[in-house]
Amino acid sequence: DRLMMEHVLLVSVLHHTVGIEVGAHVLESVKRFDSLYQEITESKECDNLITFIGHLYNFHVMECCLVFDILKKLVSTFAERDIELVLLLLKNVFSLRKDDAMALKELICDGQTKASELGKQFQDQTRIKFMLETMMALKNNDMRKIFGKISENPKLGILREGLKLFLTHFLLKGNKQNKEDSDVLSQRVDIAVKALQSKET
Repeated sequence: DRLMMEHVLLVSVLHHTVGIEVGAHVLESVKRFDSLYQEITESKECDNLITFIGHLYNFHVMECCLVFDILKKLVSTFAERDIELVLLLLKNVFSLRKDDAMALKELICDGQTKASELGKQFQDQTRIKFMLETMMALKNNDMRKIFGKISENPKLGILREGLKLFLTHFLLKGNKQNKEDSDVLSQRVDIAVKALQSKET
C-alpha cells in the first residue's frame, strides 16, 4: 500500500503541475477495473486497482462522484466479492462525507436494504456488519474509529508523514499566488493533520 501511495502522489503532483491530461490518462484504470470486475478471476489486480482508484480520489486526481458510482454498483450486486471490494475502497476514502454527505447517506441506506434482503444468504455475517459499521463511521465523521481499523498497519506512520508532506509542502507552496485558496488549503491541512494525529494522542 505504501508503494502504491507513493506512485499516486507522483501522479497527483504531475496532474497539478504538468496538466490534467496526466490524471485523465491514469483514470483509464477505472475502465480496466470495470473490465476485470466482469471477469471471474482469482487475480488480485482488481483489488489493487480499486485501492489505486481510492488513492486517486484522496489526492485530488478524481472527484468523489466516480467513487460513489463504483460503490453503488458494488452494493447493488451485493455478492461476497462485492462486499470485500466495498470494504477495500472504503478504508481508503475518508473524505466522502465532506465531499457529498447526501450521496453517502443514500449509499448507507442502499447497503442496509441489501443487507436486510440478502444478508442471511452469507455464511460470514461479520463482513456485512463490518461494512455497515465502516459506512456509519464515515457518515459520523468518526476519524478515530476509521483510523482504528487500520492502526495495526506498521507502515501507517510512514503513510501519515507522506500525506502531511504532500499537503503542506506541495499544495500550499503551489498556491501562494492566491491568498484565498492558500487560506482554504491551510485550514484543510490543519484538519487533516489533526485527524491523522488523533490516533497518536
